[in-house]
Amino acid sequence: MTPDPKEYSKINIPILTTTGYFDDDQLGAMYYYKNHIKYNPNMDHYLVIGPYDHYGPQGYITSEVMGVKIDPVAELNLNEICFQWFDYILKGKSKPDFLKGKINYEVMGNNIWKSANSMQEFDRTKVKYYLGEGLKLGENKSGKLAFTTLSVNFKDRSDVDKFVLTDNPELVNESIQEKDNSLLFTTDTFEKDAELTGSFSASLNFSVNKKDCDIVAELYQLLPDGKYFLLSSYLNRASYAKDRSKRQLLTPGKKETIPVTGTPFVSKKIEKGSKLLLKIGVKKSPAWQINYGTGKDVSTETIEDAGAPMEIKWYNDSFIEIPLKK
Repeated sequence: MTPDPKEYSKINIPILTTTGYFDDDQLGAMYYYKNHIKYNPNMDHYLVIGPYDHYGPQGYITSEVMGVKIDPVAELNLNEICFQWFDYILKGKSKPDFLKGKINYEVMGNNIWKSANSMQEFDRTKVKYYLGEGLKLGENKSGKLAFTTLSVNFKDRSDVDKFVLTDNPELVNESIQEKDNSLLFTTDTFEKDAELTGSFSASLNFSVNKKDCDIVAELYQLLPDGKYFLLSSYLNRASYAKDRSKRQLLTPGKKETIPVTGTPFVSKKIEKGSKLLLKIGVKKSPAWQINYGTGKDVSTETIEDAGAPMEIKWYNDSFIEIPLKK
């Protein structure tokens, strides 16, 4: 069910949305939330979001999520809050004390709930990092245009055993999979603690020798102990990135710009001694349909369409914007 703007403006029922940073359906929940408050801004619509998977927001909160122990304050009795919400709406009782603002979120690692009244509050904290030379994420844009090249050979299946397909993925890992099909850009080490709260966005400038590609970007915290904490991710078919309703094939060798928006929301303490790492590349996995870039219907492509290796040039005027409170 996808309401249009006029229909959103007429949805006048009070709503309490609950979701999690690692909920597979977070993007759907946030899509409806953002559109409702966009087209009906005065509505009684509240959001609770925390370090949960798909089941936590339904009231099944556990002390550990995807291998990570959550903060004590995140172990809510969410069902009780929901019943208080119904009493507030249906019986005229007081609004639940927990709902301090329209958006209520837990800062992982800080053991604290915070609130805000609009998503724009998080957008105002965004820091721009450019995909610089030497695989650096830097705040200063280079005066000279340059690029870093990634080559992916879709004919080669020798890496298939590198992929661990599991129903129980973990947030923290010793290493990063798919490194061969991606480039890893890192910031300098954080000299002080910071807070990352919100959704990252980006403007990716690149050229590719094919008519299409499936772009994947993952944002990690490189912890002081050398482990990787997956914060948020993005996956999209380049030919649909600008308009999901109409496929627009790429021109091989032509510099293109892909806007990255709508990534998962997350809130976490970024400890002193950490770095932020952006893994960016193309999706090549036995668990996913492979886009060989011929421009044909991807479901009809086979390994016979692989042809020459896919070569992508990532330009240094590309940038990622990360919501950070330093």
